[in-house]
Amino acid sequence: MAPLNGLRNELQRDYRINDYLDLVNLKPTDITIEVQGNDPGIDWSSLLYIKNCRVLGRDAETIVWCRSSGFFKTTLSPKQVVELRMATGVITWLDMFAHLRLLGYSKQSVPFVMGNLRLIQIGTREGNHTSWLNLHHVNTVNSSNTSARSRVLLNGGDTIIVNERIAVLKRKMMIADRIFENQQKYLELAKVNHGEETPYGTRAEIITEFKQFRQCSAVLLAEAFVYRLLGREDVSADEIRKVVRAAQMDGTIARIEDPVKPQFPLRR
Repeated sequence: MAPLNGLRNELQRDYRINDYLDLVNLKPTDITIEVQGNDPGIDWSSLLYIKNCRVLGRDAETIVWCRSSGFFKTTLSPKQVVELRMATGVITWLDMFAHLRLLGYSKQSVPFVMGNLRLIQIGTREGNHTSWLNLHHVNTVNSSNTSARSRVLLNGGDTIIVNERIAVLKRKMMIADRIFENQQKYLELAKVNHGEETPYGTRAEIITEFKQFRQCSAVLLAEAFVYRLLGREDVSADEIRKVVRAAQMDGTIARIEDPVKPQFPLRR
C-alpha cells in the first residue's frame, strides 16, 4: 500500500472504507504538507501521480504523490515538476516529439518517457496544464461507474480513480509503452556488435530505425526554425529542405536522408 502521509485524515479514513482513492476531486486543501522552493526533492523512482489543480488565469498548487513519502503540494506547475526530471537527464521534449513523429502519432497529448519514468497526461487541460500518471507503477486499468473516469490498479495493490475515459487511457498507455520500447531498443546499440541479434532484431535493423528517429528530430528542428523565422505554419516541404540543407552545410546538424520523405503520417 502506498503511503497516505500528507493526506487529510478524513480522506485517509474514506480510502480505508471504500478501498479506493478518488484523485479526480482531490484539492490542495486536502493536502497537509507543503514543500516550498523550486526543487521539492522528488524521489522519481517512486513517483505515482502529479495532480493539476490550476485554473486558467489564477495561480494554484500542484499535488505530488510518491510511493516513498506520500502526498505534498507545491506552487510549481505540473509541467515544471516534470521538467525538473528532464533537467537532470538526457531526454527532452524534442525526443518525445520525434518519437511521436516516427511512430505516426499526433502531438495532442505528449508523454514523457525516460527509463522507468513513463508519464502520461491525464484528464482535460485546466489552466493550460494537465495531471500526469506514472505507468511504471500501474498494474491494470478498468472502466469505472462513470464513463469519463477509469479505475487504475497500482502495483502495490492500491486502486485510484482518474479523470480519463478508459479507451483514451489505454491508447495513451500504448503510445508511451511504444516509446519506452524504442528507447530500450536504441540502448542495445551500445551493447551488441554488428550482425548480432538483440531482443529487438539485429544491430543493423536498429541502426536503420535510429537513423529515422534522428531524421525526425532534424525535421522537427527545421520546422520550428522556419515557423519562427517566417512567423507562419504553412511551411512547404521545399522550405524545410532548404533549412535542413543549410544546417548540414555549416555542420549544425549531421547529414541525414531526405528531410521530408518518407513522410510520417499522423494517426489521429
